[in-house]
Amino acid sequence: MIESRKKPNEDPQNPLNWSQRKKWLVLMAISISAILPDYGSATGAVTLVAQGEDWHISPNIVNHSQSGNVFMLGAGATTAIICYNYFGRYPTTFYFLLLSVASAVYCAAAQSYPNFEAARILNGFFSTVTQGGGLMFIQDMFFFHEHARMINVWAGCFILSPYLGPFIAGFIVSNTTWRWAFGSYSIFTFICFIGVALFVDETYYNRRTPYPPVAPPIVGTKFTRMLGIPQWKTRHERMSFVEAFLRPFRALAKPVVLLVIFFYMATFMWVVGINTTLSLFLNPPPPRGYGFSGTAISLFYFTPMIAVVIGETFGHFFNDWLANRYISRHHGLFEPEARLWTIYIGEVLMIPGLIGVGFSLQDHTHWAVLAVSWALYVCGTMVVTTSITAYALDAYPGASGEVSSWLNASRTT
Repeated sequence: MIESRKKPNEDPQNPLNWSQRKKWLVLMAISISAILPDYGSATGAVTLVAQGEDWHISPNIVNHSQSGNVFMLGAGATTAIICYNYFGRYPTTFYFLLLSVASAVYCAAAQSYPNFEAARILNGFFSTVTQGGGLMFIQDMFFFHEHARMINVWAGCFILSPYLGPFIAGFIVSNTTWRWAFGSYSIFTFICFIGVALFVDETYYNRRTPYPPVAPPIVGTKFTRMLGIPQWKTRHERMSFVEAFLRPFRALAKPVVLLVIFFYMATFMWVVGINTTLSLFLNPPPPRGYGFSGTAISLFYFTPMIAVVIGETFGHFFNDWLANRYISRHHGLFEPEARLWTIYIGEVLMIPGLIGVGFSLQDHTHWAVLAVSWALYVCGTMVVTTSITAYALDAYPGASGEVSSWLNASRTT
């Protein structure tokens, strides 16, 4: 059982006591940065043919860099959680995104395939920091009754990202060199890095210590917190490095966590499959395909982006209504399992949508049928993502980062 409203102490350093403006600035910086990993990964899927022509190798060989990049999205998220727990939230995000900027620029400037492949793998590892650990910021800053809405904002960004990448990169590759596809990604990564440096702050707060504290806390300035100096001096207040390293694996040992990530992996894997192969069906002329040009394929990605917005809007209101209804019926107490009812709505959209996509590609029905089916599936995915993530956070509030990293890994498996 969860008590629906808890009172924080009066410490101004407690992120629960921050102003709504500061909380929202941190949330938006973290959420927009969560777009980066899937945006960059999907951009690489669009540039395979052009890169193969430049380096005189087959697109299948170039695709090895894509595989390494996707694998590192999961590995980087788990590593980020370990660093979040030991070094602090703010410096970990800062340094990971700094290295993400450097690796993104190197992707655009690489003069050989081995160099490009190395840069892509490193970029996948570092860019996933806020997608893997964003749930920790939400848990640190927001009250229980705000969690679902904030998760909806954060999740909406990374669900949108695999469609935003091909949408932009398709126009760029059709009109100029593939390097500018990664050049635009580098610019976006740098903007996210600046946003984190300016608006994010350290959200870890030790709620086990008494307030007011016996000794003055080591807070430092915003600049030193960004570099991690106060966090390093107070590392003994969090956990040892060994404990930080073991926490993700201890979370994985819980049966509920295993069930959640398996369900989400089975739900989300079709997103990856459809997104990376759809152009193979849209581009060939009839009867093998739909005869779409590169520009038309890019415009077709409007379909899932609109579906994400619809799913985000629905979840923003429905999840709160569902939780409040349960709380009012149970005298102010809440069970995490109440979050799972929303999954039924998502499945009602996803199952016919996925079947419709399959039949459309097999029988070459009108492209509008394919678009509507794809939109249904993506909208359902958005609804399910918020529900399953909120459930995992409510069930294991002390392991928000660990649960977040494994959910992220299940998306990229």
